[in-house]
This record gives sequence, structure tokens and C-alpha cells, in this order.
Amino acid sequence: MIFPPNGLPRVVLSDMDGLLLDTEKLSKQSFDHMAMTHGLTNADDIFPQLIGRNKAAHQIVFDQTLPQEINRQTFADDWMACYLELLADHVPVKDGALALMQRMQDHGIPFVVVTSSATAKAEMLLERAGLSGFIHNIIGGDQVDQGKPAPDIYLKAAAMFDHPIKTMLALEDSNNGIFAAYHSGAVAVQIPDLAPPSDDAKALGHIILDHLDDLAGHFGWPS
Repeated sequence: MIFPPNGLPRVVLSDMDGLLLDTEKLSKQSFDHMAMTHGLTNADDIFPQLIGRNKAAHQIVFDQTLPQEINRQTFADDWMACYLELLADHVPVKDGALALMQRMQDHGIPFVVVTSSATAKAEMLLERAGLSGFIHNIIGGDQVDQGKPAPDIYLKAAAMFDHPIKTMLALEDSNNGIFAAYHSGAVAVQIPDLAPPSDDAKALGHIILDHLDDLAGHFGWPS
């Protein structure tokens, strides 16, 4: 058994967008709108490079991909404003997320959100989604120097607890995220959202599941 004695981890470290919140499609929708507004024709090439990364990493991608005539900061700000407008009235929750968080709470397992999003933004979205009451803490991408795919954010989250990180479960949807989770030493599970696991990601040999609801059966969790 990966997590003795009952299959439950000591701590759950979970990504947010595309894993708990069904927001990645809205991020793509708002990015495509901004791309069209600014006359970009390669949005489908740029967006996958942004998934699972923090604001600082986004700026690096924009420096490498946007034409010189487009102001990087203006583009990023406009994209974020458009994205948040789509979430103003409703923040969609991924199927299985509430049940997972309730199960962990029932068993006294701390649930930490480990997200590339800025902490304040994550707090706001999780509150709107009605999930705040299940969350022990939030570690945002603005709290570490090196964002995903570096493992720093997972190591920071794990350091809040006395348990070894190998007794913790890390949940991710993106390839950038799963590299961070895996190399932190946590038990890493990828549940893909918009993008399938890349060949480089699959080479890690980590656990890949189709749905959050598959976690209980895979690890043999008690009800």
C-alpha cells in the first residue's frame, strides 16, 4: 500500500485550475479573445506554454512569442481582466472535487492548494466556488521564486507539516505541474484537463488517472 495503514495520505497538496476548478477552458477562451483583439494568429501555439505556470513565467513566454508591437504587460493585464470577468458570477468546480475535499476533511487530512495563480486570486476564486472551508492553506505562485515545473512550491507547502513529503499526495492536471509535483518527492497523480500528458511527463512513470473520483479506488480509501 502506498499510504499505510489505510491508503490515506498524511496531507493532500492540490493544484487548483483544471484540477479543483473547471477554469482552464475559460482561461483559453479569454486568451483566444485577447489574441484575436491583438491580431495574433498563433494563439494555439502560445497558450499550451502558459498552462500550469505563474505570472513571471508567463512574461518569459510572452517575451519569446509575442510580436514587438504588442506590450507584454498590457496583454497580460487585458487577458486577466477578461478571464476574471468570465468568473464574476460563477466559478465552476470540477466534478469530484467537492467529494474529494469532503472525504479528506472527514478523515482529518489537511488539504493544501498549491497553485501557480497568485495567492490573492486563488483565495478569491476558491471563496466564490464555495471551497474555502475545506482548505488548510493556499500556497500561490507569488510565494516562490521558481514556479512550476520547478518543485519549490510543493516543497514550501510540505514544509508546513512534520510528515515526510513521500507520505503526501500531490494532484495535478498539467504537464508543468506534474513535473513540479513528481520532483518534490510527493506521490504525484496527474488527472489531465485540456492537455494530455506529454511524452516527457509519461516518462516519469507517475500515476495517471481519468477523474478525481478514481482516486478512492486506486488508493483503496475508506469511505
